[in-house]
Amino acid sequence: LAFAEPVSVAKGRAKGRDSAMLGALAQLASFIGNDASSEEVDSIVDAVAEKAPVLQDWDLLVECMTCDEAAAALSSAADLEDVSASTSPASSKKKASKKARSSSSSSSSVALRRAIMRLLASSVTRMAKLARDSDATSGSRKRDAEKHGDAHKEATRALSLHVPALLRLFGPSGAASDDASLTAAVKVFAALKLEVYSVRR
Repeated sequence: LAFAEPVSVAKGRAKGRDSAMLGALAQLASFIGNDASSEEVDSIVDAVAEKAPVLQDWDLLVECMTCDEAAAALSSAADLEDVSASTSPASSKKKASKKARSSSSSSSSVALRRAIMRLLASSVTRMAKLARDSDATSGSRKRDAEKHGDAHKEATRALSLHVPALLRLFGPSGAASDDASLTAAVKVFAALKLEVYSVRR
């Protein structure tokens, strides 16, 4: 499959230095799959965002969608999650692992990329909402407002340059073309702090 131009924004991270992050991301992506509604994905992200820093690791999220090497590492992490979740005897786990490796890696990779796109959209939209809702606060909550505002700006700085690649990947002629994922990619752009995006351009 010809995916979007590789965006190795965190070179070498997919080679094991962030195995815990990859494992967490693989677990979340596998959990929502392609069947969860956008409302369900939003609810899941709301529930785990504070305990899952990977949902705000913008560079890693983008890399796992646009870089084949990172996507392969994520697929391997997903396979390990599936095997470790099994309650079968060790011999059965080995068979399950072998079967997972021999199955269509392309379709698995596409499904994971689509799921990550939806997680990314929900995470960015959530952050934008937090920044917007706290923008007018004062007093003891002013610090929270500044924190959310800074996080929103940082997300925009990290993601703005990659929106075109994501739209190519999930658009009508993209290698991972899918209506739900394309909608998610558009949601990401809509949720960015556009004045920061203009400065980046």
